[in-house]
Amino acid sequence: MGQTDCELKRSQDSIFVYACKLTDSKVKAIRASFTLPTTPSVLAAHILNVEAYTEWQYNIIKAEVLEVIGDLELIYRAEVKAPWPVSNRDLVVRLRITQDPATRVMTFSIVSIPDYIPPYDGIVRVPKSEGKWVITPLNNRLKIDYSFIVDPGGSVPSWLINFSIAEGPYRTFHNLSKRIKSHNLIKSVQVIKD
Repeated sequence: MGQTDCELKRSQDSIFVYACKLTDSKVKAIRASFTLPTTPSVLAAHILNVEAYTEWQYNIIKAEVLEVIGDLELIYRAEVKAPWPVSNRDLVVRLRITQDPATRVMTFSIVSIPDYIPPYDGIVRVPKSEGKWVITPLNNRLKIDYSFIVDPGGSVPSWLINFSIAEGPYRTFHNLSKRIKSHNLIKSVQVIKD
């Protein structure tokens, strides 16, 4: 990602969120680490349930699958509510889940494909985003290392983005943790090994 250094921005509920300077951008990258009391197959099921993103991902007001490529790969669109006077953003991304058969470490890769569908009127398409989750199984829980870079597009001042950079990841991962603890009956992804 071209990160030069990272600063801890929020540490709460065992969720650690960092803002990292990039050599080629005024907008900082995000890194986070946390653990979840779940299995790889259940976490994968939550991530592949795109339509439910509005229930736990920070400021996502609409999420829809555009194309299913395989059991562990799809393309989706998500609309993000932006604070006034900034226009809402949307992202069109390819999500791919892989798992090392020996270590059972999973990786969720998220890469923007902004030209996959035409932009919506009144919504700014995010021209570049790239995210990665590295999920390491531990005893009865998962260790998650997350990284994300984004160019929000349009005319959002970088200082405004950097000012509130830790809030979204913290709330998202806090909500995901609560959701996993309360939704024990979600169907797991059978092709992922626990």
